[in-house]
Amino acid sequence: FGRYAFALLALLYLVVVLCMLLSPNIIQVIEQGRIRTLGIRYLRIIRTPRLFIFIPAWICINALIGVWIGPQLTFILSKHSSDRSQQLMGSLSGAGAGHTVSLVLGAYVLFFGLCLLFWAFFLKNIPRLNLMLTSITGIYLACIALAGINHRGVGNDLLLLIWIPLLMVGIFAESSFAPSALSYLADISEEVAKDRGLLMGLYSIFLGVGQLLGNGLGGLFAKTWGFDGLIFLTVLFAFIALISLLMLFRQEKKLS
Repeated sequence: FGRYAFALLALLYLVVVLCMLLSPNIIQVIEQGRIRTLGIRYLRIIRTPRLFIFIPAWICINALIGVWIGPQLTFILSKHSSDRSQQLMGSLSGAGAGHTVSLVLGAYVLFFGLCLLFWAFFLKNIPRLNLMLTSITGIYLACIALAGINHRGVGNDLLLLIWIPLLMVGIFAESSFAPSALSYLADISEEVAKDRGLLMGLYSIFLGVGQLLGNGLGGLFAKTWGFDGLIFLTVLFAFIALISLLMLFRQEKKLS
């Protein structure tokens, strides 16, 4: 759409505003509490065992959004590079690079969105923690595939027939984290029903912290190790999330 893409985005935002204006009115009870009291309530929610253990996984997985949707990926793919050991460095540079990068990222977002729809329909049939652990497996499969694509060597494009399907399987598996995590947070909110709004506020805060952390570290890792740096950082975040989820799995067994 070229420059008209911005006008299209503005139109979509207007549609959202219209939907909000047409939404039914509800009675909202606003509690006027002191900051100290509010802070104590936040602290009590964070110290909820299941939520406290889950926080590192939530931050790390959201950090991956900052790593891969941030500007460093576009920069790495579209900038000319003299590093011949990494095939993806500057692979989309040259004439029409911006258009190509947009198509690649758009295809990724579309595929990821379709995967989310799939998991949304089958969410009730699989335990949420199992789905989240499956998503970690998917992240590692995607990392293996990306490393294979990046280091396939010159003239070995036939290897893409192996690595691209593996990458798609990895993306499909890792997309299960978002719906299962949100459902799990909804379950946790039952333990603090009175402070459910505060819990969702914490969810948004940690989401932002994760994306900020991933974007910042992603730039440093990309500058130091190129495309491999993004893979290294992804493996690190996934490992921390895995430890958190395994501890959570152990906690759930104790509660049951």
